[in-house]
Amino acid sequence: MAYIVRTFIYRYYKNYLCSVTGLFFIFLNIFALVFPFLFATSTGEFWQKVKIASEQTYISLNGNYIIQCHSGFLNETSSNIIKVTDQDYIDFQYINEDQNQDGKTDFIQFQINFMPQFNAQQCTLILFSNIGVRNTLKLQMITPLVFSFNEDFENYAIHLFGQLQFQQKQTLPQLTSTKLTYYNQETTFEYPFNLFDFKLEQLSQNETVIPIYESFKQRKAQSQEVQITGQLKIQNFQQLYYKPTVLQSFREVWIQYIYIALPTFYLISKLGSFALQKKIFFAHQQVYNDQYNTI
Repeated sequence: MAYIVRTFIYRYYKNYLCSVTGLFFIFLNIFALVFPFLFATSTGEFWQKVKIASEQTYISLNGNYIIQCHSGFLNETSSNIIKVTDQDYIDFQYINEDQNQDGKTDFIQFQINFMPQFNAQQCTLILFSNIGVRNTLKLQMITPLVFSFNEDFENYAIHLFGQLQFQQKQTLPQLTSTKLTYYNQETTFEYPFNLFDFKLEQLSQNETVIPIYESFKQRKAQSQEVQITGQLKIQNFQQLYYKPTVLQSFREVWIQYIYIALPTFYLISKLGSFALQKKIFFAHQQVYNDQYNTI
């Protein structure tokens, strides 16, 4: 029967925290914590104040609209078109089409027919839409989509094709709760609508959606009726500029931090042991033996 003796020797080094040795090891531990973070954040876009997120926004017509038509000095809005005739001569239909069944509108189709009291030479159509951003940012608002036409409405029907584009003037803060941005304009008016003031209010908004479109004419039977149809595509990916929080920025680099921190702590521990064993820094040494036998 043979006995193999294994002896583990544990060395402990003690000194005061306020000593040179204590301050040296405090510095090493702080360095081991801070260095991986600084190294991980020194590359990439961590310190950038603006980040870019790409997602498809939620856009859908809510059924509200405004019409303003001109002919020389004559002016009419959608409210007094109905008021003068005492009948609803405005036929407005729309479809929010979700082609890939992901809960987001991909195409918007609409058609509007109405009978002004004169031969309209210029018309402005404003369709109100619900806009939402729900992934990286949380934003909900009501945005007017403005379309202007200078056409011969008496002889031609108008068809427009285009896309809706999200625009912002300044970067958006990343909020945990939904930011609500609403236009306070009503959708019916008892007085001639001031389009200039409306455009000023629209331009004052930081974020909005604008239609980029082209219009085409198609000959129709001569009448005062204004006929407008449209198809609008929502972009699959909209670029959103936002200010990330420090916590979000750190979450993006935590994997790099761990990969850098593990070898850093290992090297720091080896450096500390070397400094004590070679007595570069003085400390009181205590030795313990843990001995046991195995067959």
